[in-house]
Amino acid sequence: MTEILDAFGVPEFFAEALARVDRIGPNRRLIFTISNGADSSPVAAVKIVVPDEVLAGIIQKLAADLHTPKALASLLPNSLAN
Repeated sequence: MTEILDAFGVPEFFAEALARVDRIGPNRRLIFTISNGADSSPVAAVKIVVPDEVLAGIIQKLAADLHTPKALASLLPNSLAN
């Protein structure tokens, strides 16, 4: 069973790209970017540091989610998903 986590009040960022992954001992730093308005140059928006074993779990969950019809349908416009 998945634990329910209250994320109310936690800021949400819509990253456009994963710009870099740095090794920090047994951890990885993931640096995500967004565009910088008019000139469209990328700007670092979020840096997240996770242990290697946590990152492995994240990758597995994302891969499993991408291979399910439900996840793919949610990526399509409403007219195509129905």
